[in-house]
Parts: sequence; structure tokens; C-alpha cells
Amino acid sequence: MAAGAIFALAAGVKMYGDYKANQDEAKAHRANAAAIQAQKHAAEVAAKRELQIFEDESDQYVGSMVTNIARSGVSLEGSSLMVIAQEQASIDAEYRAISFQAKERAKLFDMQAAASLTSAKRASDPMNNLLQAAGTATSAVGQYYAGQDASSGVQGKSAIAPSTVSPAAKSTLVPNGTYAGGGTSYVYDSTQPWKRKY
Repeated sequence: MAAGAIFALAAGVKMYGDYKANQDEAKAHRANAAAIQAQKHAAEVAAKRELQIFEDESDQYVGSMVTNIARSGVSLEGSSLMVIAQEQASIDAEYRAISFQAKERAKLFDMQAAASLTSAKRASDPMNNLLQAAGTATSAVGQYYAGQDASSGVQGKSAIAPSTVSPAAKSTLVPNGTYAGGGTSYVYDSTQPWKRKY
């Protein structure tokens, strides 16, 4: 009975430790989501500045093209006007590409933050903690009974009740002593796997 109390105490300590670890994990995920949102904001500010600089430099470039054409004595019509229009179209396409990349980066930051928040929710979810605690308790009970079997000569293998063993299955099992409910109990003989029938 003392061993059962020790296993119960150890299982309780582990369950509490798991609960605290889950709460700490959730806190870390929420902090990560906040950091990602801060990175998103910094990236948006940088992208806005980059677009402004690109726009200013593009305006200066097109303005200098028009000035150079006018100084050369060529009129702003026909092919010279087409060169300016093509350059402006190229600049507009580059501006849209930079803007698109900035929006896509923002979406990526949003997805990463959402994933962190989802992980935080999962880690702090009471049902998740309950299921984890149930797994710990089940494992502790299994370890306790495996220890009980070991002390009764089964050597860590769980005994199978005689009423649950079909005659066909008995050929794959090895008798290991008397079952508490009466009759011979069995265990799977892992030393002779060729005897196993499927």
C-alpha cells in the first residue's frame, strides 16, 4: 500500500509540474506572438519608408529625363514621349511589386502570430491539461501494477486473466502462475516471437 501512495504522490507532483509547464509554455507563446506583431509593425514602417524613397527617386529620375530631352532640343512627342511613358510604366510596376511584397510580409507575420496564439491556447486549455493529467495517472497506475507483477514473479509483464484467453491464443502465451481470481494466468512470451499467431 505504501508503494501505491508513493506512486500517487509522484503522479500528483508530475501532473502539477505538467500544468505549470503548460502555463509557462502558453505565456511564452503569447510573448512570441507579441514580438511577431512588433516585427510586423517595424516591417510595415520600413516598407512605407522604402516606398516613399522609391517614389521620390523615381520622380527625380523621370523629371531629369524630361529635362535632358528638353535641353537636347527634341520635342516631347512621339518616340521621346514613348520612352518617358515606358519608363514611368516600369517604375509603376516596380512600385506595385514592392508594395505587394510588403503586404505579403505582413500576412506572414500575421500567420506566425496567429500560430503562436493558437499554441498558447492549446497549452493553456483546461481540457488539454486534463487529458495530459489522465495520461500521467494512467501511466502511474500501469507502472504501479507492472511493479506489482514484477514482485509476484511476472517480471514486469502484466498478467492476462484466464477468462480472457481463448484456447487459440494460449499457444502464443506462457503460463506464469496462479491468477488471483483462480486458474492459470498467462503472459506473452517475448523470448519466442515465432510462436505468436495473428
